Amino acid sequence: MRLRALADALDARLATVWPAETKFERRCFELLRSAYVKARYSRHYRVTADELTWLLDRVGILQALVGEVCAARIEALRQASA
Repeated sequence: MRLRALADALDARLATVWPAETKFERRCFELLRSAYVKARYSRHYRVTADELTWLLDRVGILQALVGEVCAARIEALRQASA
């Protein structure tokens, strides 16, 4: 959650990638957040097809948005140094 908060503070658009309005959205984000450890070491870690599909869609949105944010920042730095 700390990295998410730091990223959201850099660009407000990033906060829209992981909505937390419904129980399903909050559960999916928690599944993603805990997957790094739990998916490898816990037999009880489970992800449904619907959850995985939603996560995949959100990761695609995140990838595109991070590309936009980074390109805009690089362009701003170029203009500032010119």
